[in-house]
Amino acid sequence: MTEHSWAELVTRGVRARLPEVRAARRGLTIVWTRGAAVATIAPAAPGLWELMIVANGRLVCRTYPERTDVDTSHVAAGNIISYFDIRRCRGTEQLTFDDAEMKRTTRAARPLQSEPGNR
Repeated sequence: MTEHSWAELVTRGVRARLPEVRAARRGLTIVWTRGAAVATIAPAAPGLWELMIVANGRLVCRTYPERTDVDTSHVAAGNIISYFDIRRCRGTEQLTFDDAEMKRTTRAARPLQSEPGNR
């Protein structure tokens, strides 16, 4: 599969869950953006691609898909989705957390509680 066809599959996979994501080609590099989050895939060596995802101003994911096939396109799309929308951190099929749960858990760190008998 060509890199262009593979990138189209990744884009379709990402947009199926996050339709507001934009994709653009810049030479041999493909760039996906959502707000301040950016994912790029670019050639790293002959036959080797580098996928980098930057979210909240820091590099959060760097992988090297060696193949451009359907399976790796699903993996790449899942990586982009999970970093672009933290509510989908456990997968792409459904939202793991709703907005209310995200607000509740990110307000303040809760102290750890030990179970009885674990002392």
